[in-house]
Amino acid sequence: MLSLDKIYHARFVLKDVARKTDLIYAPKIDPESNVYLKTENLQNTGSFKLRGAYYKISQLSKEEKERGVIACSRLEYKNWDFGFSLRASLGNYVYDGINAGWSNMNPGEVWSNSLNYLSNRPVDAVARNWQTYEITAKASDYWVRNASFLKCDNITLGYSFSNLFKNGSYRGLNGRVYGTVSNVFTISNYDGIDPEINNGFDNNLYPRPISFIIGLNLNF
Repeated sequence: MLSLDKIYHARFVLKDVARKTDLIYAPKIDPESNVYLKTENLQNTGSFKLRGAYYKISQLSKEEKERGVIACSRLEYKNWDFGFSLRASLGNYVYDGINAGWSNMNPGEVWSNSLNYLSNRPVDAVARNWQTYEITAKASDYWVRNASFLKCDNITLGYSFSNLFKNGSYRGLNGRVYGTVSNVFTISNYDGIDPEINNGFDNNLYPRPISFIIGLNLNF
């Protein structure tokens, strides 16, 4: 429940973060009323959302921050709408089991005498040229990688319309046409296929595909 103490606490947290913006008298909106505009577009982020977002994240525990933060936004202009969803995980570490499992460059491991074939090896394994599968080579924090990431889960662009095909007493159609892209991009320094691993062990993860959807909603 929101209390006066929480409001004062938020003010204290934000005192060196948010800018103090002015009120501007706007008589052209309604000459008969005293209308003032709060110039929150002059904030560092260019929007009023700075205070709530910053304060909320600042109050998260270490465990909550490690689970990541999701940010969604929706913009509307006339009949158009645009929305996106971002998700981040900071301090995320993964054991690179794929490179650890293919690290041995011993000729007996690379070439199979019984089946007469060469097995694949990552480029990094060739450069390291390790010649052992000893436990010290596999069960090592050498393979623990920083897998922090920022993901864009989806982007949607839509256009709403009304009174389409209107004729006489027929009011026409109302609806919305839209396009959505899912799993748009991932920003990370992790060299594996995907930094988002459920159990923290990267081993033959099936890649997440990017998908495209075109939709139409109609109201009769």
